[in-house]
Amino acid sequence: MNRLFEEFKPSIALMPQSLASTNKTGNYMLAAKRNVFVVNIGTTTDAATIALQVLQGTSVVPAATKDVTGATCTATMCTNISKLDIETNAATNAKVAIINGVTYTKAAAYSYANKEFVTPADLILLINGWQVDTLYAYAGAANHLFVTGRNPGFTAITYTGDTEGAGKLIPLPYESFAWVDVDAGALDLAGGYKYIALKVTTVGTAICGGILLQTGEYLPVTTYAAGTKVQPNL
Repeated sequence: MNRLFEEFKPSIALMPQSLASTNKTGNYMLAAKRNVFVVNIGTTTDAATIALQVLQGTSVVPAATKDVTGATCTATMCTNISKLDIETNAATNAKVAIINGVTYTKAAAYSYANKEFVTPADLILLINGWQVDTLYAYAGAANHLFVTGRNPGFTAITYTGDTEGAGKLIPLPYESFAWVDVDAGALDLAGGYKYIALKVTTVGTAICGGILLQTGEYLPVTTYAAGTKVQPNL
């Protein structure tokens, strides 16, 4: 039986960096039969979007590039994320934190039965009680708590509650990921487009880094006039 790293070859698609309402394209690499770009998304602003688009080019430094049709996806914070950071300090009463459809309400006094909280510690107790089968909450920095899945990677977190400034009730997406898969058959091979790269575009600020996983045979290498060849990354 082959080991996993023998089945999938990883390459760096995009160095981790902060993107503030801008875009960045990573290195062009020779396509294989099957290719999947995976982007790890770190701390972002609330409601930021991270759009992935696979580009195709004619070389590692292509003079001509274009989108690979359909090879795109968009991640929206705070929807289906892996880890959530909530800052809450003296939020206005009746403001709500809705996490995966369960509503917790800021109130004058703590009540487990009514899902009412005053402090971050209260909210931790509520989440770990009412959503014990799927979520786990724990203390972060002062006035912060983290929410993650009991089985990270399988449980997604969505926050749809209120946002109140000045640190009163602020959801802060902390960890997430997105991916886009592209088959070599989707490239314009007849036009010489054998190389692929990932373009990441953000609205809002997000820390993003990406890898490329490939399996199957690589496309034929390109020979240049000087006689050199661009070999597959080994």
